[in-house]
Amino acid sequence: MSAQDKDQLVSELSALLSRATEAHHRYEVEDLGGEYDVEWPAWYATYVVENDTSGLLPASNISGGVTELADLLKQADKSHLANAPERKWQDYYAEFLVGR
Repeated sequence: MSAQDKDQLVSELSALLSRATEAHHRYEVEDLGGEYDVEWPAWYATYVVENDTSGLLPASNISGGVTELADLLKQADKSHLANAPERKWQDYYAEFLVGR
């Protein structure tokens, strides 16, 4: 994959994660009554898999579906907090996922 293709993939995954953020916020407010969703990785993974209309995940070598993606999101979260908490998390996670 060329650097330009990788950058485009990261950008598209970041945008998908941003859309997931908006949907997840509504879910926490409306369905969880404003409570923090401790199962957020599974929720985000499900959203991303269901809304990946461009086939971004196979291009990122993530073919294991929701379970694999939820695990990777947990890993991305730990890495983000430890290494670059000042960065926009969607961009960091997207780079993390594409790097897999």
